[in-house]
Parts: sequence; structure tokens; C-alpha cells
Amino acid sequence: MLGKRDRKYWRKKALEATKLQQWETLFSYGQKMIELDPNDFDGWATKGDAQYNLGNFKLALKFYRHSLKINKHDILSWQNLGHTFKNLEKYKEAIKCYNIALDLNPLDGYHNNGKLRDSLIECEKNLKQV
Repeated sequence: MLGKRDRKYWRKKALEATKLQQWETLFSYGQKMIELDPNDFDGWATKGDAQYNLGNFKLALKFYRHSLKINKHDILSWQNLGHTFKNLEKYKEAIKCYNIALDLNPLDGYHNNGKLRDSLIECEKNLKQV
């Protein structure tokens, strides 16, 4: 049984909050994960997800970058960092992040590569218009 001192407990709660779109609650669960282990990259990414969905893109960048300092191979953090840069209209940075995510995930384990490629194409078009 999972308890409050177990990171998996808070991860499960975070997934529930995500489904319910409870972004402030999601942020607090990410914080709990980090309190249990400051090097929990998923806790930092969870905080980034919450801030992204609250529209606080600059703060989301901070948390995704911290997550990637801990685990530079986290595909979801790379793609979410790309989405965040895209929302900030920083298309070059978004393209770099999307390409890293695609390079790390050539077999499409998350079934997201089609969406990533669409985002990549959109950023490239926007970059050409600037």
C-alpha cells in the first residue's frame, strides 16, 4: 500500500489531478515529490506541467529545465519544454527541443511523434514568417 512518504503515492495523486485539470493541486503534488527527493526529475516536471496549464510559461520553463538537469533523457520534459517555447513564440528553441525528444524516442513509445512532428512543422512555418 502506498503512503504519503512514498513518491509513487504522490505521482498517482498527480495523475488524478491532471485528469481533473486541478493545476494548483498538481503543483502541490509535484512539490511533495520534490520534498521526498529533491532530485526527483518527475516532481520538477510535474510542477512544470501545472504552471504550463496555468499559463505561467516562464515559470514552466524553469521547472522543465530543472527536470532536464537531473535527467537529460526525459522525453516528456523535452517535448513539454518545446511546447512551452512554442507558446512563448520562441520557435528556434522549440524546434531544438522537439528534435531532441524525437531523437530520444525514435520508436515512438509514447505514440506522440506524429503530434511532435506537427508541432515541429508549425514552428518551422512560423519561424519562416518572422
